[in-house]
Amino acid sequence: MDPPASADEAIAQAIDTIDQYMLLRSEVYADPSGQHDVAALAGGAAEIRLRDEASQLAAQGIHAEGQFRFETTSGQASEAVVDGTAIPFGTVTLDGCYDSSEVELLYTDGGPVPVAEDRRVRFQPVLVYRPTTQSWIVFDTPSPTEPESC
Repeated sequence: MDPPASADEAIAQAIDTIDQYMLLRSEVYADPSGQHDVAALAGGAAEIRLRDEASQLAAQGIHAEGQFRFETTSGQASEAVVDGTAIPFGTVTLDGCYDSSEVELLYTDGGPVPVAEDRRVRFQPVLVYRPTTQSWIVFDTPSPTEPESC
């Protein structure tokens, strides 16, 4: 796809990408030892984080059942500079609610893994347009020090 021509277009494309990323995240958690094309939808800190989480889950014999979701409440687009090229509207920061309430973590023997009580927290992922592949990636998935319920 071509670079976004407006902030609204960039935000719409970023929302589509975060939805795809949540599906990928669910697949990775369901089979943390499996082969997943994480780089197709994630880069930078977000890619490192998802790969690290998969390694930790696999090492502990944990997998997940269910679907992660993200409910967007707003978005803000700004210029991105990728490989020295300025892309108007090429960075989008979304604001919304990360929802893991439908996800159950399980040990290999089927026993449940204890999880945080608050399964719906405010989340602000950063997405970047990648001109080399003409696609969006999730670039950062920062975790606040004090999660805020939503």
